[in-house]
Amino acid sequence: MPIDVLACKEKGDCRTSAHAATMRATLEDVLVTLTDITLDDTAHVDPHLEETTGQSAATYYTSPLITLLNRAQLSPTETGFTLDLGAGTLDFYRGDETAFTAARYLPILYDQSAHALAGCEVRSILPMLQSPPQSGSEKRRHALLSAIAFLGDLEQKLLALPTDPYDPVQPKDRLALFLTLSLPSLMAIPGDPGEGLDLEAFWGTTGRKVFKDDRAGFDAAVASWGDNLEPLVAFLRRKRDAPTEVTPKAICADPLLGFR
Repeated sequence: MPIDVLACKEKGDCRTSAHAATMRATLEDVLVTLTDITLDDTAHVDPHLEETTGQSAATYYTSPLITLLNRAQLSPTETGFTLDLGAGTLDFYRGDETAFTAARYLPILYDQSAHALAGCEVRSILPMLQSPPQSGSEKRRHALLSAIAFLGDLEQKLLALPTDPYDPVQPKDRLALFLTLSLPSLMAIPGDPGEGLDLEAFWGTTGRKVFKDDRAGFDAAVASWGDNLEPLVAFLRRKRDAPTEVTPKAICADPLLGFR
């Protein structure tokens, strides 16, 4: 399910939505067998390549991937499984939707490409969320990752809207979604990492202006984040005040920058 490039470019809908193929996978001994394969030649994965070569995305992306996956050897691991494709191996990790969304959104949060991180965010985050948190610091890290996933969900909803959220003639609920998405970043601007949240102080300064005296709207935005707002604001402050540039190497060494 790659991104539909045309929908992203023309409509701003950059969700993972182009179904390039469907198939059934079965495991025979340790080998993966793919059957009932259906390719969608209309899936717009890379229109530029299609225009210059006259070939569909299936020729360059989907079919070769299916060839690699068919008869791949599967080996279970503590965190998921590994596929030996003959030409290399792929690691897969067990996780729920929150874990996957947090892993997908982390590169965006750091303004890094997924290519630069080379999957280290997946290898770090999904195992972290496979067992219930035990200590207080683990609970905060879980809450932070849940907040990052929620942030990703909100941004996807905003990207799916066809028009500019800054447009003053747009419905009130569109603006409410944008303000809810922006709230953690707005609250991370002032204060130090250890200060926590002072909602009344924020409302008395930035909040009242941004929400245009709509206290009910502000309270609703805060409530939608629940207990995840405080750890996310603390993390954004920590990221903002990092002594040096946050590089892919630093992210891969610790995707949460030592957050506890």
